[in-house]
Amino acid sequence: MTAIWKRELQALFYTPQAYVFLGFFFLAGGYFFWSLNLSAASSDMSSFFNRLIYILVFFVPVLTMRLLSEEKRMKTDQLLFTAPVSKGAIVLGKYLAVCSVLLTALVLTGIYPVIVAVYGHIQLGTTLVNYLGCFLVGGEYIAIGLLISSLCENQLTAAVGTLAVNIALQALESLPRLLSASGAAPALSSVVAWLSMGSRNNDFSQGLLKPANIFYFVSFVAFILYWTTCHLNAARRR
Repeated sequence: MTAIWKRELQALFYTPQAYVFLGFFFLAGGYFFWSLNLSAASSDMSSFFNRLIYILVFFVPVLTMRLLSEEKRMKTDQLLFTAPVSKGAIVLGKYLAVCSVLLTALVLTGIYPVIVAVYGHIQLGTTLVNYLGCFLVGGEYIAIGLLISSLCENQLTAAVGTLAVNIALQALESLPRLLSASGAAPALSSVVAWLSMGSRNNDFSQGLLKPANIFYFVSFVAFILYWTTCHLNAARRR
């Protein structure tokens, strides 16, 4: 798994993908920090972190689109299938490589809370919980992108598919209210509300660290990675 992680991390930085992601991430993040905090003279960074979530929705597909689709297109997936490493290790290694890029991006934005702390007051605990929330949400998007990449042979198709699923997950936030207003069964509204990330993002933005929210993201990612591994095993048998 370590070899796969190193190989994939090098590939991300040998190609423009990591640099495109980091460039747009800092460009958009810097703009939101300036407009929501510096220009508004506000030390409340919850809105800034909410905007980071939307940045991840649109730019994580740039990182994940080639993870397995490019292997299939170049026929190098056969080398992976015959390598002395399990399919689970391949999936986990690729997943951790992209998570490393995401973590790097989030760590580098740590300069923003430092600036706020210098010129105002910042709640350290709430800020750290917000960073954890961004990482967990980003990790979920990465897992989805990895799965969709394993289903496609074209990078653009994988990117568009990942973006569509990410947007759909964000749209679930308003669906429970619509179901309740339409008179749908309360059980259905409850299930959709549990699947939605909206309330969980709100908890993180308020600095609320709930084990149930962490369990949600970890279990979701584990399920998606398991699904991806099963797909690779099925492809290997074919």
